Amino acid sequence: MRRRTFIAAGAASAAALAAPRLAVAAPKGDAGLIYAVADAEWKLLGVVDASLGDSSLSPDHVRLISRIREHEVDHSAALDTFLEALGSEKPRPAAPPGSGLGAIAGHKRAVLAAQRAAARELIDAKLLQSIATMAGCEGQHLVAIERALEA
Repeated sequence: MRRRTFIAAGAASAAALAAPRLAVAAPKGDAGLIYAVADAEWKLLGVVDASLGDSSLSPDHVRLISRIREHEVDHSAALDTFLEALGSEKPRPAAPPGSGLGAIAGHKRAVLAAQRAAARELIDAKLLQSIATMAGCEGQHLVAIERALEA
C-alpha cells in the first residue's frame, strides 16, 4: 500500500470514529418514526430558545414563546424516553438559524409533518396515542402563534 493511500485511509477511519453518528444507520420501524419526530422537535426547541434571547420581540411574544417552550421541553423528554425504551439513539441536531414567531411557526409545521408521517405508520398503539396528543398541542400552539402574528 502506498503511503498516501494509507494516510487517506487512516484519515477516513479517524473521521468515522470522530463522528460515530455518521457511521450509524438510521433507526427503523417505530424507533425510526419517533426519531424523526424527536429530531424535528429538538430543532424546534433550538429555535424557541434562540427566540427567547431575541431582544426585538415584544413582551407578549416572549410570554407566548415561554409557555410554548414548557410544552416543547415536555415533548422532547417524552420522545427521548420513547427512544430509550426502543433502544434507539436520541437526536441532538444543531439549532437551526432563525428566531421569532415566524421561525417557530415554520418549525412547528415541520414537527406536525413528522408527527403525521409517524401516525400513519406507527405500530405501537401507545406511541400513536402519544404522538397524536402532541400533534394536537402543536396545532394549538400554531394557532396561537398565527393569531399573535396577525395582531
